[in-house]
Amino acid sequence: MEHWSKRLVLALRKRDMDYPALAQRSGVSLESIKKYAQGGVDAPRGGIPEKLAKALRVHLSWLMLGEGPMEKEHVGNTPDLPESAPDRTTVDIPEYDVRAGMGNGFVVDAETIKDLWTFSRRYLVDELRLAARNLVVIELIGDSMAPTLHSGDRALVDMSDKRVGTPGIFALWDGDGTVAKRLERIPNAKPEKIRLISDNPLHGTYEVMAEDTNIIGRIVWFARRM
Repeated sequence: MEHWSKRLVLALRKRDMDYPALAQRSGVSLESIKKYAQGGVDAPRGGIPEKLAKALRVHLSWLMLGEGPMEKEHVGNTPDLPESAPDRTTVDIPEYDVRAGMGNGFVVDAETIKDLWTFSRRYLVDELRLAARNLVVIELIGDSMAPTLHSGDRALVDMSDKRVGTPGIFALWDGDGTVAKRLERIPNAKPEKIRLISDNPLHGTYEVMAEDTNIIGRIVWFARRM
C-alpha cells in the first residue's frame, strides 16, 4: 500500500504549495510537515490529519487511506474560495491499528491508521462533550472487561482524559501490552503504584508501577455488532 506521505507530496504539488505555506495554513509545525513528507512518520496523531486535509482542500480518507476522490468541491471558479460547507456537520476520527487487549494485552509494534469513523460533530460536542482532535478509535480484544465490553468492540478513546481515580475504563500500556481496565491509585504507595481492575470476575486485579505505565486515555463510547 502506498505510504500516505506520497499523497501529501502530491497534494502539495497540486496546490503549488511549499512546506512553510502548509505549516502556516494548517497550524502544524514546519518540522513535523517535513517529517511527514519524507515518510518518517506512519501516521500523525490527534487532529493533525484533519488539519492537513483541510489546508490542502483534499478528502481526509484520500490523504490517509488512499480511498475515494482526492479533491473537495468549492464554490465559484477559483480554488481559493471557501468550501461550500465550512462548518462541517461530521468529523472523521481515525482508527489506529493498535488493539487494547482485555486479557494478556497486545504488544504495540506500529501505529497506523487503518480506517476512519465518521461521527456527528454535534453529537461529539453537545452530547459527549468531547473535542475531535483528542479522539482515536481502537479495537478491543479479550474478555476481561465482559460484560461491559466485549472482544471485537470498537472503543472511542479521549486521549485528553487520563485522570486515574475517577470512575471509568481506560486504555493504557501496562508494561507488557495495551489493555483496557478500570484504574485505582494505591494509597501511600512509594513509588507510586496503580491497581488495574477487570469487570469479569474470572480475571483478577493486578498492580503495576505508575512509572512503567502509559495511559492512552479514557474510553468514552463503544460500538458493537448485535
